[in-house]
Amino acid sequence: LNWRLSGTSADNALMRSLFISLQSVEMIAQMRVLAILHISICIPTRWLAGNCQELKDADFGVFDMGRTVDLMESAFEKIALDGSLLLDEEFMMNTFEPIMTKVN
Repeated sequence: LNWRLSGTSADNALMRSLFISLQSVEMIAQMRVLAILHISICIPTRWLAGNCQELKDADFGVFDMGRTVDLMESAFEKIALDGSLLLDEEFMMNTFEPIMTKVN
């Protein structure tokens, strides 16, 4: 984006505003948090939901998806008490540990 701004002579206020806001520390922090949540929560949840039929041999089905919500709630309550847990890779990546051991 920087090369776009510096390479043109026209004053593009929208592009300049976007560049400034995306460089702010708050936006970078928000993107990092959302990336952590996507990798540690969204992807495993979507995988479990999409593969319930194939996991029937591991005794995991649609009714077990409620357990994933309970595990997420428990993890988010712990994060609410201690925000540094959000940056703890071991804690975040093992949110669904009971389900992983059941499925494996």
